[in-house]
Amino acid sequence: MGRRRASSPSPSGPRNPLHSAIVEDERDLHHLTGTEAAVQLEAFLIGWSRRRSGAVVRVITGRGNRSPEGPVLRPLVRDLLVGRLAPVVEDYVTESGGGAYVIRVRGER
Repeated sequence: MGRRRASSPSPSGPRNPLHSAIVEDERDLHHLTGTEAAVQLEAFLIGWSRRRSGAVVRVITGRGNRSPEGPVLRPLVRDLLVGRLAPVVEDYVTESGGGAYVIRVRGER
């Protein structure tokens, strides 16, 4: 297992409040196939939307550095967050370093 890099200082300008939000739970998707990751992400976010509106969770995708064709999970998760899972996503941001998303879930409607 490699060492984690120290996070670089953020550029000046407005920062998304999700960067400093308290994360209540996380799901690690890297090392899964795209299909497995999509199923787990959907179950995870829908579960939290039923549990507590406004909860903040982290989804680890990895940066995709070891994928021969480049990142797979990071763009897949982003597409799901703005597509099929948008009804349960209030807001999201990529963590510094790009290997995870921090997501605020919206309550079930």
